[in-house]
Amino acid sequence: MLKNPVLAPADPVKRSVPEVFGKAIHVGDPSAQYALGIMLYDGSLPENLEEAFVLMKRAAERNYLAAQLTLATFYGTGVGTKANNAEAIHWYRQVLEHPQLDKETENVARQCLAKLGVR
Repeated sequence: MLKNPVLAPADPVKRSVPEVFGKAIHVGDPSAQYALGIMLYDGSLPENLEEAFVLMKRAAERNYLAAQLTLATFYGTGVGTKANNAEAIHWYRQVLEHPQLDKETENVARQCLAKLGVR
């Protein structure tokens, strides 16, 4: 028998997302860590800013460019952690040194550094 999609609860779908990413995260896949971190941050899953921060940091430490930029922003604004401009600056600089840096990401990182008083 088919379930009525209008009446079916969304929770089983939301619970399955971390399970899908679980193995990838467990083995240290930075793209999975980044993606789940974003979902925990933006409300795609029940919001958990501390876990979003932890996952973003793990992905950033594995040299995942998007995670490095996001982690810098998390540090700069205090998402999931206490705001820390020194760490934000460190991660924005990591972004600028990344071998796969594109012009748009470079501009964003430079603008954010300028807002923090760094040239």
